[in-house]
Amino acid sequence: MADPVLMRIGLNMVKRPKRGTMADHEHPVERHLAGSLLTEVAGRSSANIDSFSTWLFLGYSAAVTFLLANSTVVGTMLTAGWLPSCLKVLVVLAVLLLAQKSLALIVAGGAAGAAVGRELSAPIIGSGIELQLEVFLGEIEKATFWPVSILVKRSFAKVIAGDLAASGRAMFRIGQIQALVAGLQMIIIICQLYRVAHSVVF
Repeated sequence: MADPVLMRIGLNMVKRPKRGTMADHEHPVERHLAGSLLTEVAGRSSANIDSFSTWLFLGYSAAVTFLLANSTVVGTMLTAGWLPSCLKVLVVLAVLLLAQKSLALIVAGGAAGAAVGRELSAPIIGSGIELQLEVFLGEIEKATFWPVSILVKRSFAKVIAGDLAASGRAMFRIGQIQALVAGLQMIIIICQLYRVAHSVVF
């Protein structure tokens, strides 16, 4: 259900077309609903993607550890160069895992912030208080450091311009990138398993 406070903010923005195009100020309720839905979906799916990505890395790490522990025996069954190859892939997977977790952190923070925002706005509903959006978002922007401040400033500028779905779209896009990173991890592992399988000496 849409937040009436943000609905009122969006309706107020319609009266101020000078800050953005007319398209930005049209359908504020629908834009807010879409943004909330995208943020919620991104937040929930991000946690699952993070778990899957972590599981992939830990599984591959366990396999490499097993091979290293039994390198004397395994070395006679595989062609030369299998160990450096496995270790290089492990490093690549570690880098991808860090990138994935960084994206997951952004999405989780955005989803949590949206949830807290809805909770804090509950007492304001029906109170007659007119929220000054520029002041409210400006205080949040002051608390962010570079380079996060750049992303926050751009997102808030879109919201002030009347695009209430901007932050939701951003979270959903980051979630998709996170999924692609996890998918890349899976493809690399599959390719490495195929390579190791073809290195077996019969």
